[in-house]
Amino acid sequence: MPGETEFEKFINSFKTIAISDDGDKSYLKMAINNGEKSSILVDQLLLSKEGTKLLNVYQLLKIGTVATDYNSEFSKKLVIKLSGNNYCAETYLNLLFQLTSEKIESTTNIVYDYAIRLLLNQDQETCSKLLDKFAATLKLQFKFGIKDREKVNFYLFLIGSLITLPNTGSLFHQFIPYILRYFNDPFFHTNILLILIKLSELNGKLLQETLADYLDNLILIADTNEDALLLFNLLNYLFPILTDFAANFFITNARFIEFLNNEIADIIKDVSLKNIKNLASLKKLESILKLFSSSCINVQSRNFIAENYLKILIDGLILFNDGEFSKYQDLKLKILISLVILKNWNFIKLETLQDLKDKIGLIQLYENLMEAFEYDDTNDNNSNILELITLSIEGLAYISLKIDIKKKLRNNDLFFKFIMKYIKSFSNDKDAIDSSIVYGIFVILTNVTTYNVIRTQEQKSFKSLKDHANLNNVDSNNKEATEDDDEDISRFIKKLLTHKFLDNLKLERNSIGANNQLMKLIYNLCNDKTFRPIVVEQGGLKLILDYLINTSKNLEYEKTGNIKNFEDIKYLEFRIFAVRSLAKILINNDPNLLFKEISSLTPVPFLVELLKSSDNSHPFSEELTYLDTFEALLALTNLSSLENMNIKNLIIKISFDQNLQNLILDSNSSIAVSALELLSNLIISPILVEKFFNFESIDSKKNLKIMSNLMMSNDLKIQVATLNFFANVTQSYEFICLVILEFEKEFQIVHNLVDILNTESHEHDLVLRAVYILLNLVQSIASERTKLDGLKQVEGLKESLNKLIRHNDSDREVIEMSIEICKIIQ
Repeated sequence: MPGETEFEKFINSFKTIAISDDGDKSYLKMAINNGEKSSILVDQLLLSKEGTKLLNVYQLLKIGTVATDYNSEFSKKLVIKLSGNNYCAETYLNLLFQLTSEKIESTTNIVYDYAIRLLLNQDQETCSKLLDKFAATLKLQFKFGIKDREKVNFYLFLIGSLITLPNTGSLFHQFIPYILRYFNDPFFHTNILLILIKLSELNGKLLQETLADYLDNLILIADTNEDALLLFNLLNYLFPILTDFAANFFITNARFIEFLNNEIADIIKDVSLKNIKNLASLKKLESILKLFSSSCINVQSRNFIAENYLKILIDGLILFNDGEFSKYQDLKLKILISLVILKNWNFIKLETLQDLKDKIGLIQLYENLMEAFEYDDTNDNNSNILELITLSIEGLAYISLKIDIKKKLRNNDLFFKFIMKYIKSFSNDKDAIDSSIVYGIFVILTNVTTYNVIRTQEQKSFKSLKDHANLNNVDSNNKEATEDDDEDISRFIKKLLTHKFLDNLKLERNSIGANNQLMKLIYNLCNDKTFRPIVVEQGGLKLILDYLINTSKNLEYEKTGNIKNFEDIKYLEFRIFAVRSLAKILINNDPNLLFKEISSLTPVPFLVELLKSSDNSHPFSEELTYLDTFEALLALTNLSSLENMNIKNLIIKISFDQNLQNLILDSNSSIAVSALELLSNLIISPILVEKFFNFESIDSKKNLKIMSNLMMSNDLKIQVATLNFFANVTQSYEFICLVILEFEKEFQIVHNLVDILNTESHEHDLVLRAVYILLNLVQSIASERTKLDGLKQVEGLKESLNKLIRHNDSDREVIEMSIEICKIIQ
């Protein structure tokens, strides 16, 4: 209307919305998106009488919903403003209680979200009072049963979030008997499990006591198949979140064990009689097998199954091998049984394996699992096929540790086609495939692409003893399998990369677990240097760096760039594999070509993680090998060859004091040489020059003295690398030449060079570098006669040079440089 103030327009927009869903929202949208002005309008709304009248339950719902549609930040600000007004807060919270008798709508979650925020802003007494009221209302609803599944799920979601409020844990423990009755429906699993996890975090002891009572009562009253299913399903899902509690109940509760054994006996009877009509027995059997599978997370549970149920499981494979039931049902149960046996394989006694070798073996179990990929029933739905694949993949993840099975999988075309098809499908449509399948695929591929470890004789003997102890590489006939075939592994890796396996992968589509396994797989692909360029071409370097960046976001870094608290690194094992792969790639590829889209600074901090620290406080210390440090040094050296001085400076800042100055003295010659070669590349940086030639610093003088001593090392490669260092610094900085000559008495660098010419003239690499350094030194003082006269006094200098000039076998370059030096100093 003409003449309306901004606030009047704002109020009228709310009135219009309250009257009709089709009301004019244009001004409201404009006001909400108007920054500070919109905030002022909200203040005016809350202070005005007109505003207070509007703040009833219905209109609050509308305001919150519409505000969220246009600007969620504005909506949050509105709630914050409301929370400071007791009338508004209580009015808004009352909406939660009204929902118990209303249909759940999409707007409910918005209302709930704001209600939680408002509760957090109330004093504890008010909050407790409101929650008690809500809990009593909700408990009554659950007690009499709620038929609307959406409504039940919303209440479960609401309870799970309200538990996070202070002092609410004990209030919601009373809901456990009511909410668990819905657990047979997978639709409610997520929210119920979240509630249990949160209650466990608040008061684990109380939760376990409550669950134990509930499960005991359930056994006593169980008189239907649904009750039995509820018991087995609950225990199945409790294993991952309350492992110790579930395992203790599973193997020590006499009442449960008796109930389980009776159920198994009844199932065997039904199945043996081919009582196809009693499909409930098959459903119970499936839930028991899934419970057995889940329980294998616990060692004691595995022992319990292996000792008490192995024969029944093996007999079960025969029962479901004749197709009496549906093809799908038979195959699912056969795969489940095979999975359980595989998980318990290492816990089966050796004599038992011998007795059963004619009935069961790894090859048979493998073939059972592979039937899932051969299953082709056009009448079956995708969810059934997906379930078979998921179970099979889990089993193959276990059995693919066995060498004979690795070979079979690498040469199974059907399985290979499945891998490529599903990885591609998952990359294109994340929701099309269960992410656990992708995780399992990565585990299997990691297993089958792992090369043989090169071991000493002592390590081989130890491995043999270990294998016999855990049966990792022993088949069912107790014959130790031969080592894997590295050539076969390389052929399979080539096949994977030829089909552009890595091209289809995106980290953001995978679970954390899948990405961890992917890093281990990429490491295997990079082991053979011939495959490294292909890994880069298919995006492997980007996958590695993205993984390292994403897993470093919550880490604290020191000013030097080093990680402050390594203990905060999760999944340390997989991080090491990622950094190892990064090092291998950077060794064999031109860094100028690698970093067109990625900053060349990015890999530096990660590579430094593989360098041994001076105090061995590094979390990788126990995992690091000489090869890790060696390859990290080579990768850093390759990176430092780039013209970008920022790379050199970063390497120095985060690695010299903690790592490099000690690595040049490492007892392993290859490590020491590599560290020296890296310093040779870095010494053109003023930052590193100061580490060696700032004689106001005791540490600097100490560092230079070490380098002077290394010139005379008994190791030729160390000598050559050290002379490279001096050659680069004297070529880059003339003032360094002057410093070396001025402090000759203290550091004896010229003396050492002459000694090399006199005693090691047969070592061409040494002589060439020594003469080159001497030429740099004399050229720096060519116009200063006094200093030249002082240099001539160095014992044996002219004699050694004349000897080189006269030596018929000397390199022409060495002779020419020697003549030039003699001309300058004569």
